[in-house]
Amino acid sequence: MSSMLKHKEIVKDTISTLQDADLHHHTLSFLPTLCAVQTTIVSRRWKNLWTSVHSLVFDEDAYHEDFPRYVDNVLFFRDSSDIRNFRLSCGSVEDISRIDGWIRASIWFNVAELNLSVASDPVFELPESLFLCKTLKKLTQLTSNFIFNTPIAGCSQASNPSIL
Repeated sequence: MSSMLKHKEIVKDTISTLQDADLHHHTLSFLPTLCAVQTTIVSRRWKNLWTSVHSLVFDEDAYHEDFPRYVDNVLFFRDSSDIRNFRLSCGSVEDISRIDGWIRASIWFNVAELNLSVASDPVFELPESLFLCKTLKKLTQLTSNFIFNTPIAGCSQASNPSIL
């Protein structure tokens, strides 16, 4: 009995000593979004940490249930912190307005880097707000049947050097 007590004294819970910022930047930000959300079961303290993760990766192949509902819920329940990286990869979402809403949500959360791989039929028109987004620095992997209706005014290479 005494050896068990000594063992408990020796084992330290180092993860609980980490600050929330460290958990975000060094732990949750490197996990796929699905795994970050699943960390809610770790402890009460972790219950809402995922809501302010700065990198959101939505890959339909990694999520086998109702993918559109999952993305909707993650975006609905996250806090107001900025999104640095938003990656969306999907091929069977038939409701194009939902995809449009996800892109607009990333813009609303001040996305800095956007990565889109969307298999859509019919052709999908990127929202004009994407080209007017002042926080967007990098737009990569545009894989889809996208239409680019870039606004004449407001979209300058000086403010968004890495777009397209």
